[in-house]
Amino acid sequence: MAALEDHPGYLGLTSQGVIAIHADWPIHPEEHGAELALLWLTAFPQDTLFKRIDDIDRCFLFLADVKSSIRSDLFDRRNFHVAIWHEDLLALADSEFVSGVSRVTERQRQDLWRSEVGEQLFIRLEDGSLKPLDLPPLEGYDDEDTSWPEVVREGILVTSAGRGRAASLLSQGFSLAVLGDRVEQLMHIGYFDAAVREACIALEHRMKVWLRSAMWGDALVEEFIARLRDQGIGPESHLRVLRGEIRAAFKFIRNDFMHNFVEIDETQARAILFRLGRVTAVLDRVLSDDA
Repeated sequence: MAALEDHPGYLGLTSQGVIAIHADWPIHPEEHGAELALLWLTAFPQDTLFKRIDDIDRCFLFLADVKSSIRSDLFDRRNFHVAIWHEDLLALADSEFVSGVSRVTERQRQDLWRSEVGEQLFIRLEDGSLKPLDLPPLEGYDDEDTSWPEVVREGILVTSAGRGRAASLLSQGFSLAVLGDRVEQLMHIGYFDAAVREACIALEHRMKVWLRSAMWGDALVEEFIARLRDQGIGPESHLRVLRGEIRAAFKFIRNDFMHNFVEIDETQARAILFRLGRVTAVLDRVLSDDA
C-alpha cells in the first residue's frame, strides 16, 4: 500500500490542519491565506481571467486564461494554473479584491451545478456499460450556511483594489536585495519588465550551472524539478508549486510571451520577483547541500 506522502495531493501538515487533498492537479495550494492567494493571482497581467476548472476538498483549481493557453485540454501541464481554498477566495471577494465570486448555500450550489450538468448522470461500470447515478434530493442539502463560493463561468478577475492591496503587501514584506543590485535599480527607475527579465536570466544561469544543462525555458524548469524530485526535496505537491512559480516568471523572457504581454506594471513585477526570491532560496539550499 502506497504511503500517504507519495500521493500527489499530499501537502504536509498545513496551518489549517489539512494533510492532503484528493487531487492530482498540475499545481496545488501551497498554504492557506487569502493574501497568499492574492499574490498568486497578481503574478499575471491585470486583465487575466481565472476560470474554474475543478473543485475538490473545498479547493478550486483555476486556469489562468492567457493567450498561450491550451484550451483543448484545460489540465495540460503547459497551461498556467492557480489553486485557491474556498475560504480564501471568499475572503478576497468579501474585501472586493476579486470579482466574479458570490456566496451561496450548499443547496444553491447543488442546484446551480445540476442546472449545468443536467439531472441525469451516469457512471461507467467495469464492463463499459453506463449506470444511472441517483442524486440525493436538493431538500437534503443545507440552505442557510453561505460559506460556499460560486464562480461565474467567465472567470474571476483581480480588481484594482486587489492589485493595490497586493502592491502594499509586496512593498512592505519583501526585499529585492536577494535578487541583486541591478534588479533593485531597475525597479527604482520603473523598468519593471527589465527587472523581471534580469532576475529571470540570473536565476536561469544559476540553474544551468547547477544542472550542467544547455536547456532553457520550460525544458530547463522540468529538468530542475526532476533533479529536485530525484534528490527527495519536498513532497510532490510542493515541487509542483515551485514549478508553477518558476514557469510564471520564466515566461517573461520567452519571445512568444513578450509579444503577448508588452508591458507589466509594478504590482505584477513585484509578485513575480517575490516568487523568484523564493525559488532563489530553494536553489541556495540545494547548492549549499552539494557543497
